[in-house]
Amino acid sequence: MVPVLFGVIVIAFFLSRVVPSDPVKFAAGPNATDEMIERLRDDFGTNLPISKQFIRYVGGIFQGDFGRSFSTRRPVSEDLKRFFPATLELVIAALILGQIIGIPLGIVSARYQGRWPDHLSRIFALGAISLPGFWLAMLLQLVAFTLFAGLMPYTGRFDMNLILPETITGLLLVDTLLVGDLTGFVVALKHLFFPALALSALAIATSARMSRAAMVDAMERDFVLTARAIGLPHRIILYRDAFRFAMVPVLTMIGLEFSWLMAGSVLVETIFTWPGLGWYLVEASLQLDYNPIIGTMVLLGLATGIANIIVDVSYAVVDPRIRIGS
Repeated sequence: MVPVLFGVIVIAFFLSRVVPSDPVKFAAGPNATDEMIERLRDDFGTNLPISKQFIRYVGGIFQGDFGRSFSTRRPVSEDLKRFFPATLELVIAALILGQIIGIPLGIVSARYQGRWPDHLSRIFALGAISLPGFWLAMLLQLVAFTLFAGLMPYTGRFDMNLILPETITGLLLVDTLLVGDLTGFVVALKHLFFPALALSALAIATSARMSRAAMVDAMERDFVLTARAIGLPHRIILYRDAFRFAMVPVLTMIGLEFSWLMAGSVLVETIFTWPGLGWYLVEASLQLDYNPIIGTMVLLGLATGIANIIVDVSYAVVDPRIRIGS
């Protein structure tokens, strides 16, 4: 993970420096004098050679310092702490929705291979993976606005008329439960539903297709054929033996889905005005503010790496052969 993160830092840093624009001049405003711009460059260190800027930036990262935003003058690390929990909550919700819907679809498809449930499931998965995320997000927002007006919110993360719960984890669903605020939990869940559903389309499709392929492969394995030969009930063979074997490639896909959802959250958060890293990244890009952009990319890379490590460790829980081999 360390080389990957270093690669992300190098690419993000140098790409931001080759953009044909001057973020300091943009942040200083149209009425700034040359003297003010030079003073601001000196303050942010952008007048140094690019090699020294890079060394200083990497050294700051090891101390938890991602620099300051040119536009707001706030430390980027504080903004990341503020916006990351919202993105994490949205991605986890979308990932859970993807598995709750996608894996059963794949199992049903494998169970009735070549029959109409299989065909319907595959058509649904193909349609879900083909839908542009931004289009689905706008469609769901329109549905929330027209059909569920007053019942389901279509922007924001929490009701502006209510007091936010005490920040414990930064995840509103968790924090409202920890403080015993059931009303706040329901409000946060309503705000989360449509953005998570829009983001989960890709996870649903990939989980359905991967779980179907893995289950079909598992049903042809020797241990399944042996279980059938000795007369074990089909349900036990399907859900205990075949499903457990098929979960290993599905877990691999879940790790990849987490990465895709982190990247896909940018458009969904922008459309639903969800105050997460995606929204923060778009706002920074519009203002040519590259310190928040680099910080966001590094944090997303770190989160993706940790998620893949968790998936790797979970293999031993699902497949005893891995645990025995270790």
